[in-house]
Amino acid sequence: MVCCVWFQEQVTLRNLWEMRFQVIVSYEHSTWSSHSELWPHVPYWWANKCRPESLIQVFDHKKLQGRPEGFFVTGINLTEDLKYICTHPTETLKDLVMSTYPELLAWVREQTPGAKAEALNIIAGDFITECHFVPSVVRLNEKLLKWPY
Repeated sequence: MVCCVWFQEQVTLRNLWEMRFQVIVSYEHSTWSSHSELWPHVPYWWANKCRPESLIQVFDHKKLQGRPEGFFVTGINLTEDLKYICTHPTETLKDLVMSTYPELLAWVREQTPGAKAEALNIIAGDFITECHFVPSVVRLNEKLLKWPY
């Protein structure tokens, strides 16, 4: 059984942890607006780019503009466009992602976690079990343990 509670406080990991929540599900759909017990979706930064340097440039620009309040996701998901598909007919999305993860994960490791204006909150990616994505994100969390609040 899933139990959701609507409350007026800002949705943060600390608030959820204090309320003993353990699972967060976010799905962007208009259905949530007719159910007061559900929170709206978590904002998702998506760059819609197929090259890692373009994706990084979009996110660095977004960080300069300031992050959303509360939870938000930075999706390092690459998106194949028609030009890319036509020029790489034998490549899969997985091939693209795996070949670019070294550059993307180097960027992830440089990030600042936490609540500061330039900090990232949640990072999402594709094929995360087949690279060093998880250890890179865990190391970001370790940075938080070393910093004073």
